[in-house]
Amino acid sequence: MKTTNIFILLSVIISLFTGCITSKNVQKAPLDEALVAPQIIKAKGKYTKGTKPFQGIPSIATTASGKRQILAWYGNTPNEMSGNYIMVAYGNNNKWQNKVDLIVKSPHDDCVRLFDPALWRSPSGDIWLFWAQAKGTYNHGGTINKELKGAYDRRGGVWYSVCKNPDDENPQWSAPKRLCDGVMMNKPIVLKNGKWAFPVCEFYNVNINDLKTNEEGAKLYVSDPEAKNLKLVNSIRVPNSPYTEHMFVEKNNGDLWLLSRTHPSRRACSTRALPYAYGNVGILEAISKDGGKTFDALKPSPIPHTGSRFFIYRLKSGNLILVKNYADDEKWLKGKPRDNSNKGGYPREKIVVYLSKNDGKTWQGGLILDNRRNVSYPDADQDDNGNIYVCFDYERYKEQEIYVAKITEADILAKKISEPSEPAKIVNKAE
Repeated sequence: MKTTNIFILLSVIISLFTGCITSKNVQKAPLDEALVAPQIIKAKGKYTKGTKPFQGIPSIATTASGKRQILAWYGNTPNEMSGNYIMVAYGNNNKWQNKVDLIVKSPHDDCVRLFDPALWRSPSGDIWLFWAQAKGTYNHGGTINKELKGAYDRRGGVWYSVCKNPDDENPQWSAPKRLCDGVMMNKPIVLKNGKWAFPVCEFYNVNINDLKTNEEGAKLYVSDPEAKNLKLVNSIRVPNSPYTEHMFVEKNNGDLWLLSRTHPSRRACSTRALPYAYGNVGILEAISKDGGKTFDALKPSPIPHTGSRFFIYRLKSGNLILVKNYADDEKWLKGKPRDNSNKGGYPREKIVVYLSKNDGKTWQGGLILDNRRNVSYPDADQDDNGNIYVCFDYERYKEQEIYVAKITEADILAKKISEPSEPAKIVNKAE
């Protein structure tokens, strides 16, 4: 009995001693700041204002009733780099106060940036705010930023927060959650089978070619409602397009239509990418007939565009809306071949809205919301009354202005805004 007790005592002592040695030798994994949940904070003081010297890339959602519009964009810092944070503003019946109501900010904003927000109203009426979160490991172009003040980390991360009472005086937002790697700056869609489809991009760096490169491109994630059971369905390499900024449209026949931004300007291409340039084409497209498992070969879309984000979505009427920059649209509308004499791409000018009543085969209208240069990155949403809210930015490095217009399908077809619709107006300007 004594022998047994001695052995037990020795075992305990050895175990404790070994544990002490092990605990001293074990090193904690370094903190991955980009995986730390950001803070959603009610804006106070300086945070109630837009930011200089940079802000833009807006997204908008409206409640079904049309009583409340929610706008999100990002800024702070001189450009796209660590320190960027998301700004959220509320409009009531499209009335805005040139202020920021909420900010979404990393506690490690010395090396992490939050960017490319996307707002979306789910079938239940909840408003989802998505954004990207990444460490500033790389500069645009692929060079390493030793101070971690760059724009991306070759992983990214799609995060989200959900508001279940968006019409209330004080909307409440859920704690941030991480959805997947990548960036999603455009709205998800609900498929006919009830699944949710997410257009997620992993930035492709044309100056880096390694094993990670094979994972980069335009991705299709699909989930059950409420983003449950998320699965990666496909990843499509989009030549000559570091930022696909793609969208999906489910056709009436069930086909899935992928439309992606590309870079028509040679100045945006590396030498290695030049053979894949498409002249002045700004949008590439592909079709899937099996729910996104496979897509046919990417090809230039008939829709002309500059190298910038566009917006395409199905309205409650069943028609498709397209919001884009002007790019010699007249030939496209008449079904004539594109003029390839302009190899340098089109400028970011004129925000124009079109409507298709035949699933994207032809387009009508051509309502110009803004006739200037340096207007870009439109997004839109529709309430149950048929009102369409379109947002875009203007001179994000100079004027830092965010605009919203309130229009209808009739306005688009008439190419003219009539009451009670409202032309584009400044809803936030950095002061």
